[in-house]
Amino acid sequence: MQQRPTAVTAGLGVLGLRYILDLEASGYLPGITAGTLIAARQLVRVAGAPRFSRQVHIAYAAHPRDLALLDQALAGIRHLTAEHSGKVPGSIAS
Repeated sequence: MQQRPTAVTAGLGVLGLRYILDLEASGYLPGITAGTLIAARQLVRVAGAPRFSRQVHIAYAAHPRDLALLDQALAGIRHLTAEHSGKVPGSIAS
């Protein structure tokens, strides 16, 4: 049996996910990272664990060269935000 370190922080969801799966550990991952594994029952959401949301910020020129392209990009971001609004990060365990 592998000995687990007392604390590990992984800044990238994929690295954290690999650690959780390899060592049967637990942690907080973005729902979009862990969602398919939760659906496949490889990970479980811990009941009562706190949930976190992450903000998205966009910077663009005050007078963009292609306003239609900017509008298309903003519409895409709004669509993705609405699509994933119920999928906020939560505590999961393998």
